[in-house]
Amino acid sequence: MKNLKAFSFFQLYTIVGLVIVLSGCDSFVDVELPSSQLNSSSVFDEKATANAAMTDIYSKLRDTGLLTGNATGMSIALGTYVDELDYYGTSLSDIQHFYNNSVLARNGAVAEWWSSSYNIIYSANTVFEGVSASTKLSQADKDQLMGEALFVRGLVHFHLVNLFGNIPYITTTNYEQNQVAHKLPIAEVYGRIIADLEAAQLLLPADYFGGQRIRPNKLVASALLARVYLYNGNNAEAANEASAVINENGTYSLVTDFDSAF
Repeated sequence: MKNLKAFSFFQLYTIVGLVIVLSGCDSFVDVELPSSQLNSSSVFDEKATANAAMTDIYSKLRDTGLLTGNATGMSIALGTYVDELDYYGTSLSDIQHFYNNSVLARNGAVAEWWSSSYNIIYSANTVFEGVSASTKLSQADKDQLMGEALFVRGLVHFHLVNLFGNIPYITTTNYEQNQVAHKLPIAEVYGRIIADLEAAQLLLPADYFGGQRIRPNKLVASALLARVYLYNGNNAEAANEASAVINENGTYSLVTDFDSAF
């Protein structure tokens, strides 16, 4: 009987001790973010951090994926593919397969184009959703950043559909929806690209951000929309959008001294 009592008390103390230890685990692992980091909701509380989230997308466009100017980008890879460029790299490079017209489905450059493009699209959706839900940004700042996010989303999908044909069109950060996303017919993809760019036109300002021609404004959206319309066979709409840009003589003009362009 004494042994049973001793065993019962031992069990009781053990259980109490475990409860105390486990209850302290939450506070032990629940640490604050470093001062150099922000949680996702607070990013869109301030103009500077929201703007940084958007410029990070532009850095991804510059450094990785389809539109990078590096050797793995679409311009150089497809330039070698159609013999506009000669290839002088190693035989182990994925770009050599473009030069030799021997691109297979497992080509690493093609896989990178696909994955990095959807990573950028996801980031654009993150900015769009975060900015649209923000209660602290001014309406002008919200419109600009939302317009830029829609522009990027349309731009990347435009290049994807021209390379791969039927593709998923991703418009959310909801992983449950994204994991069951399916490929859409080309015509439907073009319809969604046009809708995104038309919305971007309404949101983007007429002037360039910061006075530098780096980030899109309303006329840049018109220029891309003209190209999308042209590729989709909407010739009249393409002419209208292109004319809107060409007729903006105060901002754009034709080059007369071609040597100055290089």
